Amino acid sequence: MGREKILQSVKSEIPSVDKILEEAWNELKFTRNFVKKCFGSALILFEEKANEIYRDYEKKALVKLSKYWIELQKEEIKRRLKETVEQEDWENFIEKASEIFSEFGKLVQDFEKDMGNKRKARGGKSFEKIVLKLLNFIGVKCEVPR
Repeated sequence: MGREKILQSVKSEIPSVDKILEEAWNELKFTRNFVKKCFGSALILFEEKANEIYRDYEKKALVKLSKYWIELQKEEIKRRLKETVEQEDWENFIEKASEIFSEFGKLVQDFEKDMGNKRKARGGKSFEKIVLKLLNFIGVKCEVPR
């Protein structure tokens, strides 16, 4: 599996904005009275909970990324780790270990760049949908402008 396929597969593990917001909503169990009296607080709590859930999915995706990376080259990694551990001095050990970890680091950088872009796009959509959900919950009829 190539680098792009690995990243795509891992990113597909993160659910849609709607699914994350549904999870957050179900966990928060707001009452109508609370939302009416503390709309701003409800908005902040909802956004924070959704962000927490998103970050949890992101962490799981990162673990999956590391497992894919290791699985795809396990024999090479075993060989290189054995070679690294056998170094006679600390400087050579650090040099060899750094080579192994920097390769994975490049993959993580690509993942983090993609996730950062996804987070930005998700943030705006989430806020809009949270406001809509809360307003509808307390009986204020509204819809997203098109």
